[in-house]
Amino acid sequence: ADRVRHMVRMTVTAETFRAARDDGRGGTGRGHPAPTVGANDTDVVLRRLGAEDLAAVETLYRHGGSYAPDAFHPRQVVDGVFYGVLLPGSSSRDEKLLSVAGTHLIAPNWGVAAVGNIYTHPTWRGQGLARQVTSAVTQELLDRDLLVVLNVDQSNAAAIHIYQSLGYRTHCPYVEGVGSVVVR
Repeated sequence: ADRVRHMVRMTVTAETFRAARDDGRGGTGRGHPAPTVGANDTDVVLRRLGAEDLAAVETLYRHGGSYAPDAFHPRQVVDGVFYGVLLPGSSSRDEKLLSVAGTHLIAPNWGVAAVGNIYTHPTWRGQGLARQVTSAVTQELLDRDLLVVLNVDQSNAAAIHIYQSLGYRTHCPYVEGVGSVVVR
């Protein structure tokens, strides 16, 4: 059966963006993500992710669920902008990725970037981590003077609330689905 999803496209500008702040829910203000944030009275670290973090990103996404990223490709971590919140370990190999946000695409020639691949481990939800990582990605893209957009399922009220708290506004609703080609 074809899967049809009712989606919302949201946009944010430098004027409407409200960065996560150091209130236990995010960074230290515009342009300065917090190096650590509190979650469950545990110190966690926000940092930019790269190719060396690909296995951790893929492991996190495997937790699945109804809103798990479904348009992820490993090159996005290498070529795009990704931030994660990590639980530190005794070494970098012992770190555990708790939340991630990144980009589907960055097209500087067109002046646009699409934020996506946002996901938080189910046991760490509701603690501001998705807000933190989404804020960091958004900030970096706005600093590049790009039009920043994201798409979200209309039924994902928690995500929409997070994006609105960062200054994203609804641009338009739309329907996404896979169609069939009929050849006559």
